[in-house]
Amino acid sequence: MVALKRFRVTGPSFADLVPYAGLVDNGVLLLKDGSLLAGWYFAGPDSESATDLERNELSRQINAVLSRLGSGWMIQVEAIRIQTVNYPSEDRCHFPDPVTRAIDAERRSHFAREQGHFESKHALILTYRPLESKKTALSKYTYSDEVSRKKSYADTVLFVFKNAVRELEQYFANTLSIRRMETRETVERGGERIARYDELMQFARFCTTGESHPIRLPDVPMYLDWIATAELEHGLTPKIENRFLGVVAIDGLPAESWPGILNSLDLMPLTYRWSSRFIFLDAEEARQKLERTRKKWQQKVRPFFDQIFQTQSRSVDQDAMTMVVETEDAIAQASSQLVAYGYYTPVVVLFDSDRVALQEKAEAIRRLIQAEGFGARIETLNATDAPLEAAPSERPGSFPKASPLAIVGFTVVRSALRSEKLGSKDKLSHPGRQTEMKKPSAKLRDEIAKLQEQLKIAETREAERIGRIALKAGLGEIEIDEAELQAAFEQLTKRFGGGQGATTGGKKGAGDSSGRASTAADASGAGAGSAGEA
Repeated sequence: MVALKRFRVTGPSFADLVPYAGLVDNGVLLLKDGSLLAGWYFAGPDSESATDLERNELSRQINAVLSRLGSGWMIQVEAIRIQTVNYPSEDRCHFPDPVTRAIDAERRSHFAREQGHFESKHALILTYRPLESKKTALSKYTYSDEVSRKKSYADTVLFVFKNAVRELEQYFANTLSIRRMETRETVERGGERIARYDELMQFARFCTTGESHPIRLPDVPMYLDWIATAELEHGLTPKIENRFLGVVAIDGLPAESWPGILNSLDLMPLTYRWSSRFIFLDAEEARQKLERTRKKWQQKVRPFFDQIFQTQSRSVDQDAMTMVVETEDAIAQASSQLVAYGYYTPVVVLFDSDRVALQEKAEAIRRLIQAEGFGARIETLNATDAPLEAAPSERPGSFPKASPLAIVGFTVVRSALRSEKLGSKDKLSHPGRQTEMKKPSAKLRDEIAKLQEQLKIAETREAERIGRIALKAGLGEIEIDEAELQAAFEQLTKRFGGGQGATTGGKKGAGDSSGRASTAADASGAGAGSAGEA
């Protein structure tokens, strides 16, 4: 017999990377990590005929609904641009008067004559990852009645998720035209067999492979990862089935924005999927992450050795001081719970059978996004992981290298580098203009003056501490020249600081070289801090 062991592939397949496990309820998918997923198709009012005030108001209403969610919840807003090949025939025209019928007939003839017609569809995916069962055991006996205690943990989680889905759907129905992705049943073989087709799995397969066709569920709807799988060839330009895949990642936010800022994408004659993922954070968790960011900027106001030795190797970093003030404002807004924070990742996914044509489309989308003030790049080394993470339900960390993330507020966008405002989920509401409200310069100067005063107090405290240590060591009883004492401190700095201590006295050559080293070290730290929270 032939030994086939060396021909077998033991690594993970494409189906292992797909997160879908089974269908546990009508329109509810169970994922491999225990999360639950539901989805809707939605459409908003006409944004072209709406005023800026109307678009802003619609955005505010949607933000108010979504800000109710906290840690464990994630939404993905999908804007899909697909080619359309059919127009309703004349016998399906239901316009009542001759004028509207004539307009419809002209549009039908134009559609039949021209090529390259596209339409946009929008979907909203909601994912919930419950807490571990051991973390909820105490609350089960504290707040639950006797009947609910007998339910399994899975039943309780499903009940909570279905209630949240129902509430969100009721809220959204007041502002949007929304339809749930559900399982449809059809009768086959003269009524002998009932076939079930699931819209949620159909949409998940489209997001994964780019193919949209009805998905027939098995009698036992489990192990659904093999349904959404396909042949994958990874690389700098991966290939799924017979089509190449390209990803344009949005990795920078403008100084100001408004709902519908990227509506120009709807005018492009090409097929794409624009996915916006938002992972929610509770107010306390958001405060902790913002506090970490504030401390990073606080350390960049003055170099560490300048604070210890009361020196001034370079001027105070005014930009860092401004960022400290703005981050403190963000912490105050998070504490007030008027703003919801989380991790935001937008990407544009493209499919094409021609590699060259795909590259041209990706460059066109990148130019359009950059023209609106956003930062954008075409994924290369991360080209395989990025689209898999953009699929419905995927979270950062599922793959070795995740897409870039930034801390985002629904009304206020806060990145680790800059504090900015963005009308949240502009694709969701398609609407109006929200201009950033700048602080008065006088107020900023007052806050900077307060920070400078706090810095002086901290420097005095450090000087007193070092002085006490020197007196305890007996340095006050020794008669020593000030220059020699400073030289000794410089040697101490080089010993414990790796030769990058800041100096102001002594010989000119030594002072200059150590000063340059300190400046370079601080600059490299600033560069590392500006990368943002990932």
